[in-house]
Amino acid sequence: CASATQKLGASRLPGSLTL
Repeated sequence: CASATQKLGASRLPGSLTL
């Protein structure tokens, strides 16, 4: 599920949205 990680990652780390 990249949706949840994408929103959380985009807010903190711009690289987390890829995971």
